[in-house]
Amino acid sequence: MEVEFVKINPTQNMTILVTSPVERRHQMDVAKKIMAYDSVHAEQVGFMEKPENPNALARLQMAGGEFCGNASLSLCAYLVWTGGVERCDGKSETHTVPIEVSGASGILYCNIKKEEGHFLAKIGMPIPESVGSFDSKIASSPLPVVYMPGITHVIADTDKLGIRPRVQ
Repeated sequence: MEVEFVKINPTQNMTILVTSPVERRHQMDVAKKIMAYDSVHAEQVGFMEKPENPNALARLQMAGGEFCGNASLSLCAYLVWTGGVERCDGKSETHTVPIEVSGASGILYCNIKKEEGHFLAKIGMPIPESVGSFDSKIASSPLPVVYMPGITHVIADTDKLGIRPRVQ
């Protein structure tokens, strides 16, 4: 299967946005192949789909059905970059982009502005299912953890833990 995609770099979190249609039953397999180190290599893969709500411009479906803020911002930047979004008032350089995203109900609105060589954006996020703490062997105290549909985020200050993120 051949797919068309773009590789986007929101906050050093390499994201592949598949722009050609892929049936959901094949998305996980496609994502695994694309993310492989011997392939394009990315941290996540999102699939651009037609939205269910006519007020949304597009839908982002993550392979695992989760919400991903960086992939959502990537989709909005792609829509602005390709000319699929009109300026919200015809004058301002800021665009308001309505999208649907897996792991979130309803429409999320992204405010995005094109700068020289990059985009600045912010987007609403779904409310977490819960927030708690996580005991780990690498931290002297419990780490905050945020539970969201389809994904869990453990928050750690890597400088305090003496962990250096890998830079590709």
